[in-house]
Amino acid sequence: MKQAIGFLPACVLALAWTLPSASLAAEAKAIPTFDLQGHRGARGLRPADDYVAEFVRRMNPLKVLTGEMVMRTRARMDRADGAFFLDVARRYRLSLDAGDAPSELRLDGEPHPLRAVGEDEGCAQGEHCVIVAPATISLQALIQLRRRTGHPVVLAEAGRLLGVCGEAEIIAALAGRNEGAAET
Repeated sequence: MKQAIGFLPACVLALAWTLPSASLAAEAKAIPTFDLQGHRGARGLRPADDYVAEFVRRMNPLKVLTGEMVMRTRARMDRADGAFFLDVARRYRLSLDAGDAPSELRLDGEPHPLRAVGEDEGCAQGEHCVIVAPATISLQALIQLRRRTGHPVVLAEAGRLLGVCGEAEIIAALAGRNEGAAET
């Protein structure tokens, strides 16, 4: 998680969040939780106090959250014969090379193009390839990539597969539910 929020200034981190560790598990249960809209009791962010809760309530999650924070992790992706499925319907089958980098994609059993983009790069409307993007890409950029291609976005770090972000992960992030990013 520290990599996922490493882009925030240290002063915001000090003010904004208390992240429970294993040694603080009992204390963490006493800390009220809030979703991105600031509702108490939801899973997700844990503001340190009411001032921070108000800050969280007013922040724009599209610019603050990253792919790594909202993705379905590699550990949670379905697998078969060494390949990963990007969706629960198993239409997108991704094979990796020896370095764990995405190398071949099949959509409904047919070869389908992959294209790597940088954090600030986009793609053309209706581009038919599946995008491989850095895990640090903003949720806003992920939504644009998903909308323009109609495909889930593969997330990688240093070329290595970390996870995937499709429609379900985007909706869960916007609703304040994020079960996939907890494990990597």
